[in-house]
Amino acid sequence: MKNCIWLLQKSAKACPQRLPAMLLVTLLDAVNAVNIILFYKYAVQALYQEEVLKQMAIVVGIYLAVHVIHSVVNNYLTQVKYPVWNETIKQSLSKEIYEQYQSLSADTVQDPKFYDAYKKALDESDMRTEAVLNTIQAVFGNLFSIFGIIAVIASMNWILVLLAIIPVCTSALVNLKIVKMRYQYNMSCVKPNRMVEYITRLFYQPEYREEIRLHDNALLQKRYHDAVDEVSSQTKAQMPKIVLISASGANLFSLINYGIPMLVLGWQVFQGITTIGEFSTGVIGVSNLSSSLFGIWCIIPGIREQSLYIENLRTFLSVQKETTGEHTLAFGMHEITLQDVHFHYSANTVREVTDGISLHIKKGEKIAFVGENGAGKTTLVKLIEGLYHPTEGEILIDGTPIEQLDKQSLRCNIATVMQKPVHYSFTIAENILMREIQSDADREQVQQVLEESGLWDRVSKFPKGMDSVLGKEFDEDGIELSGGESQKLAIARALYENAGVLILDEPANSLDPIAEAEMYERMFAAGKDRTLILISHRLYSTRKADRICYIENGKIAEEGTHEELMKANGKYAAMYHLQVSLYAKGAAQ
Repeated sequence: MKNCIWLLQKSAKACPQRLPAMLLVTLLDAVNAVNIILFYKYAVQALYQEEVLKQMAIVVGIYLAVHVIHSVVNNYLTQVKYPVWNETIKQSLSKEIYEQYQSLSADTVQDPKFYDAYKKALDESDMRTEAVLNTIQAVFGNLFSIFGIIAVIASMNWILVLLAIIPVCTSALVNLKIVKMRYQYNMSCVKPNRMVEYITRLFYQPEYREEIRLHDNALLQKRYHDAVDEVSSQTKAQMPKIVLISASGANLFSLINYGIPMLVLGWQVFQGITTIGEFSTGVIGVSNLSSSLFGIWCIIPGIREQSLYIENLRTFLSVQKETTGEHTLAFGMHEITLQDVHFHYSANTVREVTDGISLHIKKGEKIAFVGENGAGKTTLVKLIEGLYHPTEGEILIDGTPIEQLDKQSLRCNIATVMQKPVHYSFTIAENILMREIQSDADREQVQQVLEESGLWDRVSKFPKGMDSVLGKEFDEDGIELSGGESQKLAIARALYENAGVLILDEPANSLDPIAEAEMYERMFAAGKDRTLILISHRLYSTRKADRICYIENGKIAEEGTHEELMKANGKYAAMYHLQVSLYAKGAAQ
């Protein structure tokens, strides 16, 4: 129940009108329920009055007036206002989930269990909000109806109230069993359904289209069919039992609910104890009271079921947020200091990804991290970005420990171009600004960074220019960028951020050698007023760096300028000579 109350509080905060309206609807439902019972009593009595038509007209008129008021108000609120208010509440919860996701550490979101929790939270915020509100409304509606009906039939005979309780008791235990079985069934289908959604999504994501068509996708098909079969297997195993128990319980309830009151009241009519009008009122009243009591009993396990689902949402929202400090960074270049930094991922505590790295990067310095795959280069910059936290040691920005920095301030001062750039199905300008264009000045800035990244010549030839939408998911005239063009767009976005630290993680991955050389010329020129950190496997690009760090097994094995490292004739020099020979051989062929 506490979970439902928690969601009610969230709902009231997001949309204050929703709960009072719900209370009004339940009161009118209760009044209408009593109105129906009393109509049968007084309608039969009117048949035995001297002025039959007049008495019947009064009874029918009162009944219709109450019914019309109930119907108009109920339909207006539930059909017109409820959908708008419910959507407001859903949007509020979705926003809170999104903000919670944004506040979590990278280590948290990489946990496979996190994705199940995240998906459940999104589902519950969308589906359970309205379901819980409807459940609470049903609780109050049934309670108000119970009080009203008891007041009517108890005045006739208290035994009628007892008769209404019998069918409820027999069906309550059945319902508790059904709820538990349904929850177990739904939970058993979460993982296979997520696999089905994942594979389905792959077939319309641009980066997978060609890959899927060029290669044998038997594995995808097998995983898809295995997941579908798992859902089917769970359905076949569990649903027949659920349906059988549910149908048996419903039939038993109907038999007891109508059969016993008719027998008892029929006997009383035969004995002259009860009138025909009271017989009608009693049978309908007992039946409606049983239905309302049974509704309460059904709602109790229903509340329990809703509570289990809402617990998923609360659990996600209660995940510890990434800690943030209060110190903000000033605009401009920054110096970065790493002191004996160790780090390992939570999934593999044995392997140190960074193993005691100490490094000082001066303001405005251009530094390159090189080394073989898996050496720890990308993880090192993620530590600097604050996405991960050292397991030992300390990182300082301008002399302030990174834990004491406001995370938003830190990330606003670091712009990163990733190995695999991510773009959105919005316009090119929006992909750079990460918001809508608001002025001509925005357009001028977008054009400037596109020119600096080398993409403007291409963009300017599009019919809609920078207003062209990327991808065809929402626009049939959408633009598809090549790998190199996507890389340049990511660079343009990083340049627009105008951060004091610029990190380039294999930014030339998708460029040919000539385009790569041009790109690095542009990046070193654009980074003249920034602290620049470059990660690259192609050592030709690192020659202009002020300093190069060769990283191996999570440690800085060699450090110096290109000329110094070549003179040392160590691992950097060996890798450089190897790349030069391979490039020369490829050019000769």
